[in-house]
Amino acid sequence: MAIEAIDGLHKLVVHFPIAGFTSSFLAGFIALLLDIRASKKAASSSLSEGERLKLYTIIDRFEFASYYTLVTGWLGLLVAGLLGLNDADNRRDFDNELIIYKITMAGILLLLTTALVVIKTQQLRTGRKMFGSDFSLPLDFTTRRSEYLFFILLAIMALLTILVGAAGGKYVWGSTIMEKIGFDPLIP
Repeated sequence: MAIEAIDGLHKLVVHFPIAGFTSSFLAGFIALLLDIRASKKAASSSLSEGERLKLYTIIDRFEFASYYTLVTGWLGLLVAGLLGLNDADNRRDFDNELIIYKITMAGILLLLTTALVVIKTQQLRTGRKMFGSDFSLPLDFTTRRSEYLFFILLAIMALLTILVGAAGGKYVWGSTIMEKIGFDPLIP
Protein backbone atom coordinates (compact mmCIF):
# COMPACT_ATOMS: atom_id res chain seq x y z
CA MET A 1 0.00 0.00 0.00
CA ALA A 2 1.49 3.32 -1.09
CA ILE A 3 1.77 6.27 1.22
CA GLU A 4 0.06 9.03 -0.75
CA ALA A 5 1.92 11.91 0.93
CA ILE A 6 5.21 10.75 -0.60
CA ASP A 7 3.89 9.44 -3.92
CA GLY A 8 6.03 10.53 -6.87
CA LEU A 9 9.01 11.70 -4.78
CA HIS A 10 11.21 8.87 -6.09
CA LYS A 11 11.78 10.63 -9.40
CA LEU A 12 13.05 13.72 -7.55
CA VAL A 13 15.23 12.00 -4.93
CA VAL A 14 16.77 9.47 -7.33
CA HIS A 15 19.23 12.12 -8.54
CA PHE A 16 20.98 12.38 -5.15
CA PRO A 17 22.71 8.98 -5.35
CA ILE A 18 23.60 9.60 -8.99
CA ALA A 19 25.26 12.92 -8.12
CA GLY A 20 26.78 11.58 -4.90
CA PHE A 21 28.39 8.49 -6.41
CA THR A 22 29.58 10.32 -9.52
CA SER A 23 31.15 13.08 -7.40
CA SER A 24 32.70 10.52 -5.06
CA PHE A 25 34.21 8.66 -8.00
CA LEU A 26 35.65 11.83 -9.56
CA ALA A 27 37.05 13.19 -6.27
CA GLY A 28 38.54 9.77 -5.44
CA PHE A 29 40.10 9.54 -8.89
CA ILE A 30 41.68 12.99 -8.56
CA ALA A 31 42.98 12.15 -5.06
CA LEU A 32 44.50 8.91 -6.35
CA LEU A 33 46.19 10.63 -9.31
CA LEU A 34 47.57 13.37 -7.07
CA ASP A 35 48.85 10.80 -4.59
CA ILE A 36 50.62 8.86 -7.35
CA ARG A 37 52.19 12.11 -8.53
CA ALA A 38 53.25 13.03 -4.98
CA SER A 39 54.76 9.59 -4.44
CA LYS A 40 56.79 9.82 -7.64
CA LYS A 41 58.03 13.30 -6.75
CA ALA A 42 58.87 12.22 -3.20
CA ALA A 43 60.80 9.22 -4.52
CA SER A 44 62.88 11.46 -6.76
CA SER A 45 63.47 13.89 -3.86
CA SER A 46 62.21 16.80 -5.97
CA LEU A 47 59.51 17.76 -3.47
CA SER A 48 60.25 20.32 -0.76
CA GLU A 49 58.55 20.01 2.63
CA GLY A 50 56.26 22.95 1.81
CA GLU A 51 55.29 21.47 -1.56
CA ARG A 52 54.69 18.09 0.04
CA LEU A 53 52.43 19.64 2.69
CA LYS A 54 50.52 21.62 0.08
CA LEU A 55 50.06 18.59 -2.18
CA TYR A 56 48.89 16.31 0.63
CA THR A 57 46.50 19.01 1.86
CA ILE A 58 44.91 19.05 -1.59
CA ILE A 59 44.78 15.24 -1.61
CA ASP A 60 43.09 15.29 1.82
CA ARG A 61 40.47 17.74 0.55
CA PHE A 62 39.63 15.55 -2.44
CA GLU A 63 39.51 12.51 -0.15
CA PHE A 64 37.17 14.43 2.18
CA ALA A 65 34.94 15.33 -0.78
CA SER A 66 34.98 11.72 -1.95
CA TYR A 67 33.90 10.44 1.46
CA TYR A 68 31.09 12.91 2.09
CA THR A 69 29.65 12.62 -1.41
CA LEU A 70 29.80 8.83 -0.97
CA VAL A 71 27.79 9.13 2.26
CA THR A 72 25.34 11.53 0.55
CA GLY A 73 24.89 9.08 -2.31
CA TRP A 74 24.42 6.19 0.14
CA LEU A 75 21.73 8.06 2.08
CA GLY A 76 20.12 9.14 -1.20
CA LEU A 77 20.11 5.53 -2.40
CA LEU A 78 18.36 4.38 0.76
CA VAL A 79 15.69 7.08 0.52
CA ALA A 80 15.25 6.75 -3.26
CA GLY A 81 14.95 2.96 -2.93
CA LEU A 82 12.26 3.21 -0.27
CA LEU A 83 10.39 5.85 -2.26
CA GLY A 84 10.68 3.72 -5.39
CA LEU A 85 9.21 0.73 -3.56
CA ASN A 86 6.40 3.01 -2.37
CA ASP A 87 5.70 4.17 -5.93
CA ALA A 88 5.77 0.61 -7.34
CA ASP A 89 3.35 -0.82 -4.84
CA ASN A 90 1.20 -2.92 -7.13
CA ARG A 91 2.08 -6.48 -8.07
CA ARG A 92 2.19 -5.68 -11.79
CA ASP A 93 5.25 -3.45 -11.27
CA PHE A 94 7.14 -6.19 -9.46
CA ASP A 95 6.51 -8.65 -12.29
CA ASN A 96 8.25 -6.33 -14.75
CA GLU A 97 11.71 -7.49 -15.86
CA LEU A 98 13.14 -3.95 -15.72
CA ILE A 99 11.92 -3.37 -12.16
CA ILE A 100 13.40 -6.69 -11.00
CA TYR A 101 16.70 -5.79 -12.71
CA LYS A 102 16.66 -2.31 -11.19
CA ILE A 103 15.95 -3.60 -7.68
CA THR A 104 18.69 -6.26 -8.01
CA MET A 105 21.31 -3.75 -9.25
CA ALA A 106 20.27 -1.23 -6.57
CA GLY A 107 20.62 -3.95 -3.90
CA ILE A 108 24.14 -4.81 -5.07
CA LEU A 109 24.96 -1.10 -5.18
CA LEU A 110 23.61 -0.65 -1.63
CA LEU A 111 25.75 -3.52 -0.29
CA LEU A 112 28.89 -2.25 -2.03
CA THR A 113 28.27 1.32 -0.90
CA THR A 114 27.60 0.23 2.67
CA ALA A 115 30.92 -1.64 2.73
CA LEU A 116 32.79 1.40 1.42
CA VAL A 117 31.08 3.76 3.87
CA VAL A 118 31.97 1.44 6.77
CA ILE A 119 35.62 1.19 5.63
CA LYS A 120 35.96 4.95 5.15
CA THR A 121 34.21 5.73 8.44
CA GLN A 122 36.51 3.33 10.27
CA GLN A 123 39.51 5.02 8.66
CA LEU A 124 38.33 8.43 9.80
CA ARG A 125 37.64 7.13 13.31
CA THR A 126 41.13 5.64 13.61
CA GLY A 127 42.88 8.55 11.88
CA ARG A 128 44.06 6.50 8.91
CA LYS A 129 44.01 7.87 5.39
CA MET A 130 42.81 6.14 2.25
CA PHE A 131 45.39 7.85 0.08
CA GLY A 132 48.81 8.15 1.64
CA SER A 133 51.19 5.85 3.40
CA ASP A 134 49.34 4.79 6.53
CA PHE A 135 46.28 2.83 5.38
CA SER A 136 45.93 -0.87 4.81
CA LEU A 137 42.91 -3.08 4.54
CA PRO A 138 42.61 -6.07 6.86
CA LEU A 139 43.66 -8.11 3.82
CA ASP A 140 47.30 -8.34 2.87
CA PHE A 141 47.42 -5.48 0.36
CA THR A 142 50.18 -2.96 -0.01
CA THR A 143 49.15 0.66 0.36
CA ARG A 144 48.98 1.29 -3.38
CA ARG A 145 46.93 -1.83 -3.97
CA SER A 146 44.40 -0.80 -1.33
CA GLU A 147 44.07 2.58 -3.03
CA TYR A 148 43.51 0.89 -6.37
CA LEU A 149 40.98 -1.50 -4.82
CA PHE A 150 39.02 1.37 -3.31
CA PHE A 151 39.06 3.25 -6.62
CA ILE A 152 37.98 0.14 -8.55
CA LEU A 153 35.06 -0.29 -6.14
CA LEU A 154 34.11 3.37 -6.71
CA ALA A 155 34.22 2.74 -10.48
CA ILE A 156 31.96 -0.31 -10.11
CA MET A 157 29.57 1.81 -8.06
CA ALA A 158 29.50 4.44 -10.79
CA LEU A 159 28.72 1.78 -13.42
CA LEU A 160 25.97 0.21 -11.29
CA THR A 161 24.47 3.67 -10.71
CA ILE A 162 24.35 4.25 -14.47
CA LEU A 163 22.71 0.85 -15.04
CA VAL A 164 20.08 1.40 -12.32
CA GLY A 165 19.28 4.85 -13.72
CA ALA A 166 19.13 3.56 -17.29
CA ALA A 167 16.74 0.76 -16.27
CA GLY A 168 14.52 3.32 -14.54
CA GLY A 169 14.62 5.58 -17.58
CA LYS A 170 13.71 2.70 -19.88
CA TYR A 171 10.84 1.72 -17.57
CA VAL A 172 9.42 5.25 -17.47
CA TRP A 173 10.21 6.53 -20.98
CA GLY A 174 10.47 3.29 -22.98
CA SER A 175 14.08 3.85 -23.99
CA THR A 176 17.37 5.05 -22.57
CA ILE A 177 20.44 6.85 -23.83
CA MET A 178 22.39 3.65 -23.13
CA GLU A 179 20.61 2.08 -26.12
CA LYS A 180 21.52 5.00 -28.35
CA ILE A 181 25.24 4.67 -27.58
CA GLY A 182 25.39 0.89 -27.98
CA PHE A 183 25.17 -0.34 -24.39
CA ASP A 184 21.66 -1.78 -24.68
CA PRO A 185 22.80 -5.40 -24.00
CA LEU A 186 23.50 -4.34 -20.40
CA ILE A 187 19.83 -3.55 -19.76
CA PRO A 188 16.97 -6.03 -20.22
